[in-house]
Amino acid sequence: MKKYQWCIPYLAVVLGMFIATKYDLTLARWFYHPNQPLGIFFERIALLPIEFMIPICFFGLFQRNQHVVNGAGFVISTLIILFDVFKYWFPMHEVWWNVLPVFLLVIVLFYRLLHRIPMTLWDKHEQFLRFYLTVALLTLALTFGFKSLWGRVRFREMAGDDSSFTPWYVVNGYNNHHSFPSAHTAMMSLILCRHMGLKMTTVKQKAVDGVLVLAMMVTRMMMGAHFFSDVLIGFTITYTLILLIDKMMYGSDRYGTTRYHI
Repeated sequence: MKKYQWCIPYLAVVLGMFIATKYDLTLARWFYHPNQPLGIFFERIALLPIEFMIPICFFGLFQRNQHVVNGAGFVISTLIILFDVFKYWFPMHEVWWNVLPVFLLVIVLFYRLLHRIPMTLWDKHEQFLRFYLTVALLTLALTFGFKSLWGRVRFREMAGDDSSFTPWYVVNGYNNHHSFPSAHTAMMSLILCRHMGLKMTTVKQKAVDGVLVLAMMVTRMMMGAHFFSDVLIGFTITYTLILLIDKMMYGSDRYGTTRYHI
């Protein structure tokens, strides 16, 4: 990354947070169109490749060192993703144990599929697997930690009652509301990891990934799941972790060189 180029997204976020401080609720009303196919797609489907990269990373590292933690991480993370997908498509289904055998079968088939990938490919991208997995796990931990601490009501949960709205800077404590920050946006922003770890630096690739992140931000507001400030902070968490973990893993010489770009 060129010198000081990394700070441009932060300047945009600061400007956005100033706007959100005054117009969060107004923007939420303006963007709210919950039945749009695009919003449903980004809520239920678009994140799947990003999420499944987590068990793929666990599997690749397990192939490298046969460590039980990585093997368990592969099984548990895949199971969590499958339950999450099932929850979106069958929200009223209460008998979770009935589908567990199907999930276990999917895990076995997924394992067999990944096992067909040549070992040389896992060896080649081991460093990236560690990088992506570290950023992803920390992103999830911080995002859901802030969600529990902030306890902000989602716009679609307000049901027209503006009295339940709280600004982004108000910490409500745990109350089973999880609007702030946006986990969907934070997870979609993980796509930026590839510019650090896989040397993908073309303008076209940057543009595509930027559009995907922006689309996730907009559609989360369309669905009434988040306010403008929620999606901005969701992005900021992941972006900051990418920069920090990259610097820790690859060293300070990364910046100002042409080895990798974001």
